[in-house]
Amino acid sequence: MEFKNNIRLIALDLDGTLTNSEKIVTERTKAALKQAMEKGVKIVLASGRLPQGIEFIARELEMQERGGYILAYNGGYIADAKSGEILYRKLLGGEFVPELCEFAAKNDVTIATFGEDGMFYSENVDDKWLYEDSVNCRCPLKKVENLAETV
Repeated sequence: MEFKNNIRLIALDLDGTLTNSEKIVTERTKAALKQAMEKGVKIVLASGRLPQGIEFIARELEMQERGGYILAYNGGYIADAKSGEILYRKLLGGEFVPELCEFAAKNDVTIATFGEDGMFYSENVDDKWLYEDSVNCRCPLKKVENLAETV
């Protein structure tokens, strides 16, 4: 794949765009992205995932040497992949958690949060989608009795 000089940045959503159906970045895709980075193109890995759920892919692409950006939490967190510097961070405050937990319970929705320790915390660790996110992000699940109180 030949990259034109006018391309400066490629932003890629992880799930469904960068990764295949098995949530893997293929060797062919890695090679194309590395070639682009060698030509000076910056790569942005974007996802609703937590930063740890993106960083292992950045390492696979050698972005800690080549540069680029990690955009986690759907834009609530942006970091420089090379330096690790957090460029932007806007997280939802803990004061909203009780209301969100109440809404989730009323609507039969599983709610979870990420801890500073890289774990998912939830009252319902048996939820199929939460388990899938846990596997994709390589973050273990931890069951709590009351998420609002835990947070």
